[in-house]
Amino acid sequence: MFDVIILFIGADKVAAAVMSKDVQIGFCGSEQTIYIYNRGSKDYLVNFAGLTKRDGSFIVSRNKDENFDLKDLNGKTILGGRNAGMPAMTLNYTLNKLKLDTKVDTSVDFANLAGAFIGGNGDYVTLFEDKVVIMTFQP
Repeated sequence: MFDVIILFIGADKVAAAVMSKDVQIGFCGSEQTIYIYNRGSKDYLVNFAGLTKRDGSFIVSRNKDENFDLKDLNGKTILGGRNAGMPAMTLNYTLNKLKLDTKVDTSVDFANLAGAFIGGNGDYVTLFEDKVVIMTFQP
């Protein structure tokens, strides 16, 4: 017997698929589990495994910088994905911990970050590995 794997972009869509019983298991950050649970739902998601130690996102610059340091983000703007999404929350946590004065732009949906960045928005962008690889090999 073979199972079907369905790919969704965004934890909200993964959660909706699991909650509607369209899929049995979904891979997403824990934020959707927390949102659903905090709304008092009697049927909520249960996170049962962590596949990575970190959220898996990268900070991508417009220019190659062999000596990059997180302090270089001071005074810059980073496209961070939707407000309260796991990538933006992780980024804000890190910036606050390092006491960096960096603007995190959460006006662009995570699925559109690469396109917005290529189009000229932001000094940096947070992306997952698949998008970074695609951008690296494009002229």
